[in-house]
Amino acid sequence: MTQRLRLNKNADRRLKAGHLWIYSNEVDIKETPLKNFAAGETALVEASNGKVMAVAYVNPSLAHRCPGHVA
Repeated sequence: MTQRLRLNKNADRRLKAGHLWIYSNEVDIKETPLKNFAAGETALVEASNGKVMAVAYVNPSLAHRCPGHVA
């Protein structure tokens, strides 16, 4: 099952504008801790309200993530 990656409130603005990277400071680490992800694992990117926005490949050892495509 694909894990989810929840964004902080208002952190979805750049993604909606077409930016491809999600930075670690934009992730709600209380809701979805990055340590729970393995490098290269896919995740459903959710806005703070739970709406799925994209699919991403996660690399928890880097300071950014890259969505594969916007849902």
